Parts: sequence; C-alpha cells; structure tokens
Amino acid sequence: MKFSHWKYIALLFAVAGLSLFTSCKNDDDTIKKEDEYVAPASTQKVTQFAIDILQDVYLWSSDIKDIDVTKISDPISMVDSIKDSADKWTTLTSDVSSLTSSFAGEDTSFGYSIQVYKFSDSSSQCFGVVLYTYPGTPAAQAGMKRGDIILQMNGADITTSNYTDLFYLSTIKLGMATISGNTISSNGNSISLTALKMYQEPINTYKIIDKGAQKIGYLAYTDYTLKSNSKLADVFQVVQNRRSNRCSARPPI
Repeated sequence: MKFSHWKYIALLFAVAGLSLFTSCKNDDDTIKKEDEYVAPASTQKVTQFAIDILQDVYLWSSDIKDIDVTKISDPISMVDSIKDSADKWTTLTSDVSSLTSSFAGEDTSFGYSIQVYKFSDSSSQCFGVVLYTYPGTPAAQAGMKRGDIILQMNGADITTSNYTDLFYLSTIKLGMATISGNTISSNGNSISLTALKMYQEPINTYKIIDKGAQKIGYLAYTDYTLKSNSKLADVFQVVQNRRSNRCSARPPI
C-alpha cells in the first residue's frame, strides 16, 4: 500500500517543530565544535521525529540511509531529499494553518477524486478516471461523476510528467473521453473548472439496499474529518430507524 494518507504526517512534524520556524534561535542553541555546524536542539528533535516516522511506516523505509541529525539545518529539505522518486505525497511542512484546514476537511481543489493510469507500461501517456466527486463542489456542479474518463487537460495529453496538475492547478480545462472495448478516445466534450477553498463532505453517499428479506447498509465515506461526526451520527440513526421499523412490522411470536 502506498503512503497516500500519510501525506498528512507533516501535521505532526509541524506541531513538534513549530518553534523552529516561528521564533528566534538562542545563541546557546547552536554549538560549534571545531568550527563544524551543529543543529539547534529543537531542529534535531524535528529531524529525528521525521526519520523515526518514515522508518516506521514509509513504503521505501529500507532505502533511507543513516542521517546525522546534528548536521541537518533544514528538516523540510531533508525529507524532500530522501523521498523516493515515485513518492508524490510525503512532505514536511511548517504551514500549520493549511494542515489544520486539511484535518477539518477544508482544501482548495476542484472537488473530485481521480485515479490516474498509464496506457501501457512502456507509455508515458496517461488518462484519469473519476472515482467520485464531493457534493456541491465545482466538479459535481459541472456534472462530473464516478466513471468519467479524462484524456486531456488544457489541450495537452496527460503524461507521467504533468498528471499532478490535475490536482494542483487553480483552473483547468479537461478533455473527456469514452471507452469502447479496449479503446479510449475523445468524445469531444470538455469541462472547465476553477478550484475553490471549501469543505469537502466525506459522506459521499449512503443508502439502504433491500435484498430479498435482507437490508444492506451502504456508506461511501471518503475521509476522516471531525466536522463529519454529526452527519455520520445522523446516517447511522437513519439506518437504525429503518431497522427498527422492519422489526416492529414482524408479527408477534
């Protein structure tokens, strides 16, 4: 499993090392031994914490070399330098505000979740498939839905070099496609989106499916956010009420 959700590990780092970026260093924090740089104690703690977490959960932990934390002046650059080239997610940040917003389910985005695939192992050209859209977001309002295929963006092919623009541009024009057999081709339709900072409701959809005498509860829950707790409780109450109604309809034994 890739490191996906651990991109937010940066939050923990930021809390631990906040003083590193927001306060002045005391002269006593920096020690010189024979004119060699020794990082402040607060910087060493942040660096060591980052290394410990990566060695514990990182997919490429075996590739991390021994690091002398006393010589690291910038933990953020250190994390960037030891990341595997295939890792597009892991980061360390001092931006606590953005981190807090992310935990709250607030982000600047188009409001969709996309899985990107290569056309073949030997090709650099890619296409995107919409997994879902968040209710009320630009993508949802534009009519995008699960299963939609994206072939181009801003008039150019999607490749292994530029596919991350699908997530981080502020505006984008998507060239849509259809699939017939094993062939994906443009259908001539395009969708223009502008990213907004908004709350992305993680309760994507829920329903109760009647399957013969059985009732099946279905919930698509995309992320863990504190703001969703109240609505999540309402969803389970709806399920409980349906279950109670079904039970009360049974004849007495």
